[in-house]
Amino acid sequence: MKKLNQLTVLFRKILVTSFVISTLLTSCKKEQGDNVEDVSHQKNDEVYGMLLKKGISPAMIQDLDGYYLVENDLLIKKQGTDLVALKSFLDPIENSNVAISSQLKASTPKKAQTRTPNLIFASNSGVILYKIDVDYTWNSAIQKAVSNWSQISNTTVNFFPVMDGTPTDNWIIFVNDGGILPNNVIAAAEFPSNGEVGFRVRINLDFNNSQQVSESGKVYNMVHEIGHCLGFRHTNWQQMNENQDGATLIPGTPQQDGLSVMNGGTALNGWNGFSQYDILAAQTIYPYSSLDKWITYPEQKLYYNISSNTVSYAHIALYNNDKVGVSWNPNLVNTAAINVYLYQNKKLVSMVGNNIPNSGTYSFDLPNNLYTSGGHNFYNLQIKIESASNQNLSDMTSFFSVMVD
Repeated sequence: MKKLNQLTVLFRKILVTSFVISTLLTSCKKEQGDNVEDVSHQKNDEVYGMLLKKGISPAMIQDLDGYYLVENDLLIKKQGTDLVALKSFLDPIENSNVAISSQLKASTPKKAQTRTPNLIFASNSGVILYKIDVDYTWNSAIQKAVSNWSQISNTTVNFFPVMDGTPTDNWIIFVNDGGILPNNVIAAAEFPSNGEVGFRVRINLDFNNSQQVSESGKVYNMVHEIGHCLGFRHTNWQQMNENQDGATLIPGTPQQDGLSVMNGGTALNGWNGFSQYDILAAQTIYPYSSLDKWITYPEQKLYYNISSNTVSYAHIALYNNDKVGVSWNPNLVNTAAINVYLYQNKKLVSMVGNNIPNSGTYSFDLPNNLYTSGGHNFYNLQIKIESASNQNLSDMTSFFSVMVD
């Protein structure tokens, strides 16, 4: 097994948990024997000890140099590095982020859509950045997969491509696996941590002895891995003998869903859309609040444009000293006036409108203190409006960009 590519390590200041959700050639349960190394010598390692304490069989723990591959489902750094994040993943009661009102732990065997205890904070789910740094043959599939998730109706989940520099939080980077993943694992992803999306998706470019993977197959696998980055576990985790700890049943989903894109052991599947319960699961975990549709412009979900083979997102082009416009539904909130704020990189730039009549539209000049890329392009902008009489009533856009000419 090759060692972890150092270039991929440098993308993050601290490698938190490398939770790997593996889509396998035939089954998430690998054959025993030569594929599972003897890890009895690792018993003094705290990570190994915690895995055993949680009921994971030594036969289901593979030694991959500096990592353990657990049940072909988790990639965890050795020597205590990932203890905190591992505990968070396995202990849903003590470490759960409250993201939905009903917390139901799968305390009895069930096959159903499940999530991890760690989810993305509501303030982050609509502003997920992503960056593609992998072989170009996967680019269009990744773009389509990101678009598929953002286009699920009535969820806050939305994405925005990294346009400039390197983000510091809440982003997914798609990279080559650097030789870490076993031959029959096509890709692997991390779960959310600290309220942020799972940081990385690793892609095995020589999967199954360099088997040719169709575009539809690539889209399917990227949709699956992004699902893990959003906090979804395998739908068929019980069937695959995965550890029950940390699997939280999503209300309203059935005991089985053979059409779910989150089923494991499906690396050779082609993309055929989400199942109805995949959609329900996303809407349950990341729902719109009553005010999430107050702003109507600039507010756009990222989507894949078939004709141009590109993704489209909220973008404003300004010419001849044009102003930036914002529109909202004036009937949604009973308020006489609103305040308008401009943010960049999730930090407040300035108040751009004070006590604006609740008419539904407002325009303003771009402030001079915005960070600009190349003098003409402004990225990762957001507009927030709030009731002038009640600051608890507010809405904020997803990211958008502005080009000034």
